Parts: sequence; C-alpha cells; structure tokens
Amino acid sequence: MARDHLGGNKKVSHGLFAGLLMSRYAWNSSDRASIAAGSYEAEVQTWLGLRVPKGNRDVINVGAGDGLYAIGLLHSGLASRAFCFETNKTSRDSIVANSKANGVGPDALIVAKTFTRLQDHESSELQGFKYEDALFIVDIEGAEFDLLDRYFFKSFRRARGIIELHDNPENRKANLILVAEEFFEVGILNSSNRNPADYPLLANLSDDLRWSVMSEGRDKPGEWLGLVPKHSGR
Repeated sequence: MARDHLGGNKKVSHGLFAGLLMSRYAWNSSDRASIAAGSYEAEVQTWLGLRVPKGNRDVINVGAGDGLYAIGLLHSGLASRAFCFETNKTSRDSIVANSKANGVGPDALIVAKTFTRLQDHESSELQGFKYEDALFIVDIEGAEFDLLDRYFFKSFRRARGIIELHDNPENRKANLILVAEEFFEVGILNSSNRNPADYPLLANLSDDLRWSVMSEGRDKPGEWLGLVPKHSGR
C-alpha cells in the first residue's frame, strides 16, 4: 500500500504546507501518504492559498486532529497564532509534538479540549483571540450542524473559513448555509480529479500506488464550505 512506501516520510513535500514536519500521528494512518505527498485535501489547500494572504492573523482549528492545518498555516505564514480544539488526548499530544518539531513556541499555539459553543470559550481558551481578518477551520465529524450557530458566524463575520461537511440524517446542510449566508459569500468545494504527476514524491511509485494516494480512503467525495466575508468584496 502507498502508506507503506510513503508513510515514513515525515516532511510534506509539496503544496501549501511544503516543508512542514509531521513527526507524530494519532489520526487515521491512511492519510499519511497523501499528507507526505502534499495532495491531502488539495481543494482546501488551493482555496486557502488563493483567498488567504500571508499575514499576522489568528486561526481557530476546531477538530484539529494531529495539527496539520493549525501548524501548517503557521508554517506557511498564513497565520501567526493558532487556537486548537481537539477532543482526543492522543491527538492533542501529537499537536504539541508536531508544533515542537516545527519550532512553534507555546505563545503561538494554544491547545484545548472539546469545543462546545463559541460563547463557552471566549472568556477562557479564546481570551484575546483576534477576530478581525481571522481564519477558522472546522472538521468535527457532523457536529458542525449543532455547534455552528448564528452567534458563531456573526462573531467571525470579518474572517475567512473552511467547514468540512459530513453526513447528517436530517439533511441540515441547507440550513447551515442559510445561516452562514447572512454574513458570508459561501462556496462549496468538492474533491475533484487530481493528477498524481503534480506530486514529485509519487514519481517512482507504480500507477496503482500513485492513484491510491489520490483517493485518501474516503467513503464518499469530500465536501467543504469555503466562506469569505461579504464586506470584503472577494
């Protein structure tokens, strides 16, 4: 399998997070090959690269996993401080280990436990968070439909954001978009056709292995909301 060939590569070789060192993983091992190649969630990386200029901004990462996005955004210069929420303790430990591997100090990275609602954290973990021109990345396995309310979107109305969508039996995606559209221009990103030839780390693998990296092992194509403030004109 591709991860047997590439899973030992701890440095991201291509894409927005090129050069990032992922020294420790607690999350799904099937993602490691695509992370190393730089193709992991390529649509999201492209969106961030096009719509988020480098700058001194805060990012909140809800469902931070092993810290790929939070630390990757610091590494790439798109953010200067990251606030991570992650339920799994082993993953939180990975975030800390990966931040140290990339020279990220404790002042630039705040790691917290489970995210409930934004107003529950404003006087504690998010005290001092700068909402102006901030960035939010949310991947919480379906809880987005319960936890992202009008208060959240209004608070981040001058920020940009990515929300990964998951299956929901009540099909509440339309309502989530409706609430967000009061403050944001909302676009939908989908997993698209990717070309293994774009990723140099895959050059010496067989066709079968190269294409297996592109799949990311998902049960269905990934889907995300990309949000840009209405006032920004972008």
